[in-house]
Amino acid sequence: MLSHAIETCTDDHELLRERLDALTAQGARILAVLWQPRRADPTDQSAAFDSLGSFVIVSESGEAEAGVLRDRSADAQDLLA
Repeated sequence: MLSHAIETCTDDHELLRERLDALTAQGARILAVLWQPRRADPTDQSAAFDSLGSFVIVSESGEAEAGVLRDRSADAQDLLA
């Protein structure tokens, strides 16, 4: 059965690279990596964004159930020309 995970990583490219390597070594498939800015004052939604932020990693692990087809048309390697 497939399961999905969402986790955050501090705004550090080395830590991000290490976390992505660890996930793929565990057999996970990385679906998305997004960067999100943080607000200077998290309690005030009108506060300006800070230059720091964090990465959000969305991953998938496990096996597809028998008889369930996966649409792989949007896989990254298929999109690269």
